[in-house]
Amino acid sequence: MLTEATQARLTTHTILQDSLTDELVGLAQQLKHHARAYEGALKVRDGLVDQAENLVMGNVARTQRATTEANKVHRKYDDGVFFWRGGYMTTFGMPTATSPSPHTTHQNPQTPHRNKVNFCTTCLVLILVGMMFAGMYMFIKVTSFAGFSAAKTRIRAAARQAAQKQRQAGHVDL
Repeated sequence: MLTEATQARLTTHTILQDSLTDELVGLAQQLKHHARAYEGALKVRDGLVDQAENLVMGNVARTQRATTEANKVHRKYDDGVFFWRGGYMTTFGMPTATSPSPHTTHQNPQTPHRNKVNFCTTCLVLILVGMMFAGMYMFIKVTSFAGFSAAKTRIRAAARQAAQKQRQAGHVDL
């Protein structure tokens, strides 16, 4: 029936087939192991993503609450710098110590007029302070150009006192 050459060929092919089958089984086991490891990594990453999402959503909620509160305060004190609001003065949107009551809720009908007057007064005061600053700067520059210096003046005064002491000492020695 089968010759020796055919029998040898069949044996070789059977050995090769068993070897390939064993190799395929090993590769399948490795693939299964790597797939499970990847699945575990995905679950860990999914948990981290869910945790980060929860933290971000919590931060967004806290930020929205803080923004809402800030807007309420801003609306309450929205008149700005040094304006009258409801019968009390505000500084940078907050009640000052001179305010009769920061909790008054009545609105004076003359509040818009007071706001304009106080705004103009504030601007006038700021302009005057700026002019005083500029005047002092100019005074310092003019006196320094004229040669006046506090240090030089002190040195000259000390030199005069020393010369006067020497003159007095010279008169006493005679």
